[in-house]
Amino acid sequence: MKRVLLFISVFILLISSIAHTQSTQNLMRAGIQLLRNGGYDQAISNFRKVILRDRGNFEAQYNIGLAYLNWGRYSTAVKEFQRALNIDSESSEAWLSLATAYESLGQSNDALNALYRTVERNTQDTEARMAIATIHVRKGQTSAAIIWYKQVIEIDGSNIDAYLNLAHCLISLKKYEEAKYYLGDVIRKSPNNPTSYYELGNILWEKEKKPEEAIWNYQKVIEVEPNFQPVYEKLGLLLEKEWQRKKDDKKRLEAISLWEKSLTYLNDVSERENIKDRLVLLKRGKAPSGKMTTEELFGKGDTEKKSFEKLRKEMRQSGDNTDYKKVKVNNYDGSKDLTDLEKDTINTFNFDDVMKEKEKRVKKKK
Repeated sequence: MKRVLLFISVFILLISSIAHTQSTQNLMRAGIQLLRNGGYDQAISNFRKVILRDRGNFEAQYNIGLAYLNWGRYSTAVKEFQRALNIDSESSEAWLSLATAYESLGQSNDALNALYRTVERNTQDTEARMAIATIHVRKGQTSAAIIWYKQVIEIDGSNIDAYLNLAHCLISLKKYEEAKYYLGDVIRKSPNNPTSYYELGNILWEKEKKPEEAIWNYQKVIEVEPNFQPVYEKLGLLLEKEWQRKKDDKKRLEAISLWEKSLTYLNDVSERENIKDRLVLLKRGKAPSGKMTTEELFGKGDTEKKSFEKLRKEMRQSGDNTDYKKVKVNNYDGSKDLTDLEKDTINTFNFDDVMKEKEKRVKKKK
């Protein structure tokens, strides 16, 4: 009999344990689904129920922090991630999420410390290294950022963002040859990346004075990404400059074709009007670069030009030097007119007087 009772007790405990486990798993599964779908408050409620049953459940505690982070409640997220790290301080994922929360609060130094902890625990973590480099760039610590970007490239040679960011840093330090080396790597690894050709074109034109090579790279940008808007202005101005320098009308025609194409991708009304003005001048064979003169806008013999010059002259002149004289107006005080109106009793309508006259006429009739 005792054996039977013991067996029943063990069986009940086993069933209870299984039910408890299944319930915890269901809560976790439901919480994760809610977290993915943006139901952060409900997800947190589920995870807290798990924590009440098992205070050492790292996954549930970490997910609470993640829910608050995604919810935009960064201060609370920091506290929850710290609780998760008290359970498992070796979690690189928790340190990285904590860094994200700190960074969202604008606490860059705390974010950096958390990121350093991340890479200590996961030496292959490129995301943390990219984040560290980004913070250094924002702080103006470009040389430090370069070190971290190079580490990312050593770990993951396919990380195109690391190459491009590294090149930007090198350009800012005027290390153009090294920047060209890494931009060349981007082109070899990702031939359809427009930024690499664009940055290379800028170096070739602005720093090395190699216009033809710069033109080739700018044209390549448009070939791989026609909607890459910054390149149109760079290439358009370069073509105009080469047309003027070489007296090569082919470059003028190329500039016209380019500016016309750029209108397809520009939404800014002011920029579109400026380009249309440039096109008018270019089609007349005039150089629109720099300040536009009256001659550029209207030509030497145009009637419009004469009218414009006359109007501009009239606006600038004053006194006896012009055919038109200014009328001097003293300060106007409207209060005087109001006072005069109050004094003026001629033809003034008075309601009380009218009513009295009406009463008199009524009495006479009676």
